[in-house]
Formats: sequence, structure tokens, C-alpha cells
Amino acid sequence: MTYTRTLDLEQLYERGFKLENYAKMIDAYYYNSTTDDKVALEFGIDYVLDDAGVMEFPKNSLIHDLYQNSTEVKDNVIYFEYSASIFSQLFELSNADGFFINFTMPAIYYQHTTIEKLIISFNDLDGNSFGKTYYDLNLRKYFMD
Repeated sequence: MTYTRTLDLEQLYERGFKLENYAKMIDAYYYNSTTDDKVALEFGIDYVLDDAGVMEFPKNSLIHDLYQNSTEVKDNVIYFEYSASIFSQLFELSNADGFFINFTMPAIYYQHTTIEKLIISFNDLDGNSFGKTYYDLNLRKYFMD
């Protein structure tokens, strides 16, 4: 899911700034108050993020200049667009070695213990798809005594 979080320049030094359930940064920008142009901010130069989504602004960041001259920024607001996932913390686990998939089959099929074809696909934030196809899965050992 894509979210847009806003930073009010008036509160820049009053509190921290975090992107909840941060997974991947998409864009950071503000609108120029005189021209209404969208002005991009650069990752690593104007802002940095840790894995938890906590944002910091380096010493030479444009953000500090904008704070001093906030009339240049329309509504005093900086926009941060990012992808978020409720699973973002799980992807950070260094000791995780795979996925657990719970497959539920209705009781009406208890005599049919073979799945002809099962496709499992995972889609990442970059649009890549990782899939695995299984044919003729025999589940007899899991259902029969």
C-alpha cells in the first residue's frame, strides 16, 4: 500500500518523524509557494531513513534551509510518499529462513488427498513476482491414520 505522510516545517525540531510500517521510499517533495512547482528532495542528501522508518535530516539538508525560509514552501508542508506493509518488521528478521503457508482444505474433500496443481506467488515492492508451482501433491499422510 502507498501512503503519503506530511511534515509540517513549523514542527521540524519539536518532535521526531517516522514512516509507520515503512517498506520502501517512493518520493519526497514540496510545492513551491510562488510557482506551484513540485520540488523533489533527494534521499541520502536531504533525508535519510533507517530500517524502522525513522527519518533524520543531515546537516546540509535542504530541509534546514526551508525551515529558515518557510515562505518558499506552500502551506509549510513537505510530502513523503512511501510503500508500507504490516509485514515490514518480519522482512527485517535476520534469523528467518522462509515462509510458513497454512493451507486449509474443507472437510468435504477429506477423501480426495491429492492436489492436482498448486501455485504460490509472492510479489515484491519492485513489481517482481516469485512463484513456485507444485503438481500432484499427495496429502494422504497428513489426513489418513
